[in-house]
Amino acid sequence: RNILVSLRAGGEIQHWHLTSGKILDTIQEPGLDPQLNCIDFSPDGLKFAVVGNVPELKIFDEHSKKMVYSLKGEGCVIPGHSSRTFCVCLLFTSDASDE
Repeated sequence: RNILVSLRAGGEIQHWHLTSGKILDTIQEPGLDPQLNCIDFSPDGLKFAVVGNVPELKIFDEHSKKMVYSLKGEGCVIPGHSSRTFCVCLLFTSDASDE
């Protein structure tokens, strides 16, 4: 497909077509501090996860570009996190389902 996905400090997730250099899609993260720091794709390429300055992990469907999961703890804090996140690794087992 020749696609590159990038994150911008203003909270944008952008899908680029490498051959033409054109932006295919932009997802804008809402909020007062939407900066995104890391992205990772599932091994099958069907989902991607992003983390940033808000203590929340979001998982998106690659085809629809819609958020399908939001992981955060009580009071918008991921257990073990009370501030921004710099790294994420998205793994699914071969028998994973949308439960």
